[in-house]
Amino acid sequence: MDNDKRRGLFQLGIETGGTKPIVSWERSALLTGDTLTDGRVVSTCKAYDINHDGHIAAVIDADARYSEDHYGAGLYVETDRQGFEPVLIAGQEFAGGDAKSSGIFGDVSFIDDNIIANAHHLPANSSRSSAKSSLIHIPDASLINSNILTSSGDMITGTDHNISAFGLLDHNSNGDFTAGIAASYSAFSATVNETQSHFNITGNINYPNDTQLMTAPDGASTDAVTVNGEGGYGSRVGPSGEIFHCWMSMIR
Repeated sequence: MDNDKRRGLFQLGIETGGTKPIVSWERSALLTGDTLTDGRVVSTCKAYDINHDGHIAAVIDADARYSEDHYGAGLYVETDRQGFEPVLIAGQEFAGGDAKSSGIFGDVSFIDDNIIANAHHLPANSSRSSAKSSLIHIPDASLINSNILTSSGDMITGTDHNISAFGLLDHNSNGDFTAGIAASYSAFSATVNETQSHFNITGNINYPNDTQLMTAPDGASTDAVTVNGEGGYGSRVGPSGEIFHCWMSMIR
């Protein structure tokens, strides 16, 4: 929050070469009421990630009072402090024209210049009965080669579970990714007494639709933890594909 009590994203430059960390610079990257490069006015920032170069990918809600034709949120990227450019907004097609964004997004992961995001979408023909939530891969922050990695309704490899929703996610430079999910038992499953569980899945962007349950060192599957309050239980991916559980605080 700035001096005018506007919420937003703030960056600090930290020098670590001395005896203690020193703040060398600071900036307001995004504030409520800012005008984006496409003319939309910022209402809220729902999720974001920052790559190693300090570039920012963010899910931004625009204030509908300033745009009669706007609805939903958009996925934006800021490069070299040049302002937030739209990558995917409500009504825009992606994945080779097979899907159309509904303007509803979840978490986002930004590594190098590549994005993995959770996006809700319709088929390009706008059939609402076939709406899905998916993990989408956006190479070089451009929709040209974007593709869908896995979607709600997909089976998790080697299980009788369907993905029903996505939570926190992360990926690394090699394309290994992890995501928290809610999963429901398949209609073909012999298990009828249980309806939904929470897990973490793993996969790689080079192998879409091939997700695995995250496993503990003893080989057992690891369930996510149910939590209360402004936070969530997720997992992070290391540079060599190693995956760590961690608590993610959700600060608004």
